[in-house]
Amino acid sequence: MNIYGSTKLIGVIGDPIEHSYSPIIFNEIFKKMSLNYVYVPIRIRMTNLKETIQGLKGINNFVGANVAAPHKSLFFHGCNEFDNASIRSKAINTVVMKNGKFEGYNTDVEGFMNMLEFNNVKISKDTSFTIIGVGGAGKAVITALMNLGVTRIEIINRTKGKASEFIRTIPKTFANHAGIVFDRYKISFVIKDFSLENIDNCMNKTDVVINTIPRYACELFDELSGGCWEDLTFVDLNYGYPHSVIYNIVKGNVAKLLDGRDMLIEQALKSFEIFIDKFITDDLRLIARDAYDRYYMEQKEFHSRAKFYST
Repeated sequence: MNIYGSTKLIGVIGDPIEHSYSPIIFNEIFKKMSLNYVYVPIRIRMTNLKETIQGLKGINNFVGANVAAPHKSLFFHGCNEFDNASIRSKAINTVVMKNGKFEGYNTDVEGFMNMLEFNNVKISKDTSFTIIGVGGAGKAVITALMNLGVTRIEIINRTKGKASEFIRTIPKTFANHAGIVFDRYKISFVIKDFSLENIDNCMNKTDVVINTIPRYACELFDELSGGCWEDLTFVDLNYGYPHSVIYNIVKGNVAKLLDGRDMLIEQALKSFEIFIDKFITDDLRLIARDAYDRYYMEQKEFHSRAKFYST
């Protein structure tokens, strides 16, 4: 792809950000559609986030950015306008610059719901869920589950206070994405400390477990005892190769195992729609999936060669 003086800039902001597949997906779409945009990784330390938000407003060809961990909740406070999903989740993963101000969106919510649908994860109001981690991604997952009418949600978090604070922000009544009104107090929330014992217990009694803790913090699971959870659906929102520690622990021991591939692609397509003001098509979805899968295989081959030459 060519970059010109008129090329418009989009990026993904996070720390770390080297693992991101988003530049691969977006730049492939721009190339195939002959769009004069470029998508770049932008690594920003937490201590520099406020200055970054102000600095981005001064870049004239800057369209917007996706926001990755650990900035999703903090960047929320740097936005001037919000969509419903970001208001409810108190986190954003997509920002767009308009008239010198940031509009904040949360496409993770729709991305997660689409992922469940594409992978035939059956959900009813009685399906029990456990969410590990309630950072920006965890908040989006909880919001998505409420949209789907789930009434049994257990949360395991390193700080119970932050999880409780988020639950308190949920209004007494709220409308989901289809306009159906729910009563907050009919949803059962149970909040537990992060411990291997609590994680092991939830995996033995919950229908669906969703890990939202980023790959770089997944060493917390190193000492989790293996087991056989034959009725469990396990979702690890980390994506790419190599897989996270927790993914490898449960692999082959659960009824269904998903990584974050489909959620990444679906939230990216929704973000694309917001950035470029073009509707998502099946052709776009195929381009995104092909770009992801091709890069995944490249990474797998690279790690295999590196392992071979290190032995």
